[in-house]
Amino acid sequence: MVRLLSQRLYRERCGSSIAEKIMQAIHSATTGRIIEIIGKRNGITWQG
Repeated sequence: MVRLLSQRLYRERCGSSIAEKIMQAIHSATTGRIIEIIGKRNGITWQG
């Protein structure tokens, strides 16, 4: 869901490098958080 939203915003704002950087930061932070939650649920700690 987050990925679809970020892709749509990225397409709409593809002319802006600032928007691109913001979307990349949000995407990487969200992905890292999901991995962290899954890792904790499985008893794994992710260092990154």
